[in-house]
Amino acid sequence: MKDHWAGLGKLANDYYRYLRVEKNSSDMTLKSYGADLDQFFVFVGGPEGFDPARVDHHLIRSYLEQLKKEGLSKASIARKLATLRSFFKYLCRQQAIKNNPAQNVRSPRLERRLPNFLDTKEIEILLNANTAHIHGETRV
Repeated sequence: MKDHWAGLGKLANDYYRYLRVEKNSSDMTLKSYGADLDQFFVFVGGPEGFDPARVDHHLIRSYLEQLKKEGLSKASIARKLATLRSFFKYLCRQQAIKNNPAQNVRSPRLERRLPNFLDTKEIEILLNANTAHIHGETRV
């Protein structure tokens, strides 16, 4: 799983260890967060010159806008923002930075899907169904 984090730099690798050991994050979470951070580092010019103190909410908003232009869904953008919030929160706890630049950046509004409902005919079929055979019962 560490392969997804290769080349992200010391801060990101310390964060990886924190997620894996202290938070007991799943392999899928580690993979997703590693890919998200890699993508952010590419946007800011690469991990070798990454200075978390120079990241502000304007830069993060620019990054999210770029993701939107690339056609990413609102849900994907929201997850990437959650990754950044978590990463910068970790850096604050480690006293690598004073403030979390992602903290007050708003997530994109996710579309709310309406639930599917049964129509009247489907409800009648359901209510009139003989469910006795499902429970192994014999009804008279």
